[in-house]
Amino acid sequence: MRQQFRVSKLMRSQKTLTAAKAQISAGRKVVLTYGIGKDGRCSCKRADCASPGKHPLSKFFPNGVHNATVDIDLVRKALRRQPDANLAISLAGMTVVDVDGDDGRTAVERLGLSDTVKVFTGRGYHLYYQGECPGGAFKASEIDVLTGANRMVMVPPSTHPSGKQYRYSSRSPSRMAALPKNLSKLRPDRTQKRQEQSKTGATDLTIKSGKRNDFFFRTACFLRRRFDDEKAVEAMLEALNDDFTEAPLSPGELRSVIQSSGNYVEDTAALFGPPKTTEPLPMEFLYYPYIPYFGVTLLAGNPGMGKSLLVSKLIAAVTEIWLKVGDGP
Repeated sequence: MRQQFRVSKLMRSQKTLTAAKAQISAGRKVVLTYGIGKDGRCSCKRADCASPGKHPLSKFFPNGVHNATVDIDLVRKALRRQPDANLAISLAGMTVVDVDGDDGRTAVERLGLSDTVKVFTGRGYHLYYQGECPGGAFKASEIDVLTGANRMVMVPPSTHPSGKQYRYSSRSPSRMAALPKNLSKLRPDRTQKRQEQSKTGATDLTIKSGKRNDFFFRTACFLRRRFDDEKAVEAMLEALNDDFTEAPLSPGELRSVIQSSGNYVEDTAALFGPPKTTEPLPMEFLYYPYIPYFGVTLLAGNPGMGKSLLVSKLIAAVTEIWLKVGDGP
């Protein structure tokens, strides 16, 4: 049974390894992500990084939060390889309300949510609650509600892309409050949006929560076959995720799915036929006009019609010619 999450002194440490040990001791699984360098860029070194400082170290956590661990030796090894790594935890059994901007703060304050563990981020704050939100994660105006084992959240002493450090509030409770029943009121009403899309002729596509990863993986593979432009593929998938997903994937999770699709690029090399040449080979037949060289012949027919007998006779005839001529075709 998972113990009650409690913010300890060690969780507030400025050392990532110490904070990771404290999170594991509190019953949480951890993930190390790329960090933010002194130049303000993600340490993954990608100029077009879509989720700076927030996507998992691919060598140690290739499947993101699904590889979340309690193995402190793995954490040590990852930190030796990437000393400036950020720290995240799995949200199994928990819900975090990620608030950014004035509209988000106003919406949360209007609900009068109970005091709970609070973490200051680069642009707002996180509120932690015990229990997973019914209906899964969702996104509202300047608010992300993250919940469940398929989600993770950055924790101190991680560095935000803005350069600010995540930190626990000293004025908030050290234990999480129970999940508020009225949290679902933050969920946006998509009915009106669909009606507006219908009036403008837009699709009423809705990507269900349980099918998101499969949908985006298949779509990414489809788009990669048609567009040799990584940025274009990412932009199209991000638009689908933001506008048509019942509960949008986090940027890091979407990025992970897109990267996974790159491992399944189709090999266009022909499996059968002659080697490719600059000049097409002339059409030749073993048995004109039915059995060509350099191709596959399909012999079809009902059971008992003599297909096997015919193939046996053809093999015998070709073998006899081969032995007489002394050279194959």
